[in-house]
Amino acid sequence: MASTTNRVALVNSARKLPKGAKLVGAADPKQEIEISVRLRAKRADDEQVMALGAQPPRERQYLSRAEFGAEMGADPADVAKIDDFAHNHDLNVKSVHLASRTVKLTGTVRR
Repeated sequence: MASTTNRVALVNSARKLPKGAKLVGAADPKQEIEISVRLRAKRADDEQVMALGAQPPRERQYLSRAEFGAEMGADPADVAKIDDFAHNHDLNVKSVHLASRTVKLTGTVRR
C-alpha cells in the first residue's frame, strides 16, 4: 500500500544528464531495481577518531570487527524506519548490514 504522505524534494538531489545523452525510451515498469541506502553511524565521536589518528600505529588499540560494528554501525531504530518506509512504498528489504550501515531495497520501476 503506497503512502499518502507529502514528499519533499531533497536540495541538489536531481542528477543532470551527461552532455549528449538521449532518451531511448520509457523504462519497463515491471523491471526490478535495487536501491542501496546508506545509514548514519550510531555515534560519531570525532574527538576519539582524531586522538587515535594522532597516535603512532603501534600504540593504538584497535576494535575487532564485531566491536566496530556494535559501536559504529547503523542504529537498529534507523533500520526500522527504512523498513517501514519500504513497506509503505511497495518495496522489499533485500538485506541489512549494520556494520557497513547499508540496507538494500528492491522493487519495480513502477514505484
